[in-house]
Amino acid sequence: MIMFSALVLILTSCFPGSFPRVPKTLLIDDSHNNRIDDDASVELSKLIKAFEDKGYTVDLSSETGFSPEGYGIALVLAPQSSYSVNEMSGLATLLSRGGKVLLLGEYYPYYDNAPINAIASYLEVGIQFNNNLLHDSTNNYDNEEIWVTTTKFNAHPLTAGLSKIVLIAGATLNTSGEAQTIAYAEPTSYVPLNVAAIESLSGVVAGSGSSLTEFSKQVTIVVPLVAAASVGSGKVVAIGDINLFSDDIWEYISGDFIDLFDNRKLLNNIIDW
Repeated sequence: MIMFSALVLILTSCFPGSFPRVPKTLLIDDSHNNRIDDDASVELSKLIKAFEDKGYTVDLSSETGFSPEGYGIALVLAPQSSYSVNEMSGLATLLSRGGKVLLLGEYYPYYDNAPINAIASYLEVGIQFNNNLLHDSTNNYDNEEIWVTTTKFNAHPLTAGLSKIVLIAGATLNTSGEAQTIAYAEPTSYVPLNVAAIESLSGVVAGSGSSLTEFSKQVTIVVPLVAAASVGSGKVVAIGDINLFSDDIWEYISGDFIDLFDNRKLLNNIIDW
């Protein structure tokens, strides 16, 4: 008994934090016809650097194959091709070992969230992505109403130190069961009734293409923008936007989207959680 207690103390002193310990490795899924506008290594270069700065090794599934069960974190980027049962089982195995899955969707009709919703359903996390595009003519960045900002956070390790984040054209979420809403939209937000009017928009939209005059406002809504769930010893985080953590490869702004407000802080909290 004494020897067992000593062994536990040794293990916990050498490996602080969650147990079981998982490797500091990230697998970015870019091999399922993902709805991104450049190579993941380019569009997400600052995200990759953020993980590397925390000691992570980062792999792309397009180079190594999609076998997430051996990684500490898997990043799912708006896949347009469905995952096989074996691939989703790999994510479930990662979670069972204490790993983390980050699900990033996108807005409709630029992206149909059905494939990522199938993954969330398989993992039984109580989170679903809506096929919509959130607008806010009051709380936004650079007067772009689909670049929605929020200061609405619930108390959680993921919201530590956050004052404001911005989604660069994003979809809302639904949560149920044990899933927690981490950040939610301001009461000034809304979803347009006329979804067909935005079919020609590209992934990140700037300019008059998102003018209020093109849409009829729906009722005011307050909905989840960031959600999280624990699955056994593993963790899942879901956000309906990729670009809040991306570089600005389109040169819409001076700088990069990940560096706006507290977006980078949110990413760091996700890594550390």
